[in-house]
Amino acid sequence: LGSNTFNILIGLGLPWLLYTWIVGPYHALPAGDIVGPVMVLVATLIGFLALLAFTGFKLYKAHGYVFVALYVAFLGWAVGKEYS
Repeated sequence: LGSNTFNILIGLGLPWLLYTWIVGPYHALPAGDIVGPVMVLVATLIGFLALLAFTGFKLYKAHGYVFVALYVAFLGWAVGKEYS
């Protein structure tokens, strides 16, 4: 079981499952402005898959730099959007 899968299923899923079993439904999570980040996530996934297909399913160091830069840009956008 990969660490990301474990983190999502156990680290996030298990506490919410236990909370809803013990306390009841959780309604305090604001989801009004989630469309933008989800679209960025989908676009990044499609770009990553296209990049893999284009390079013969090989990753190079430059790809890592590009995706780290994209992640930093996304963080800047998300923080700027939150505090504007």
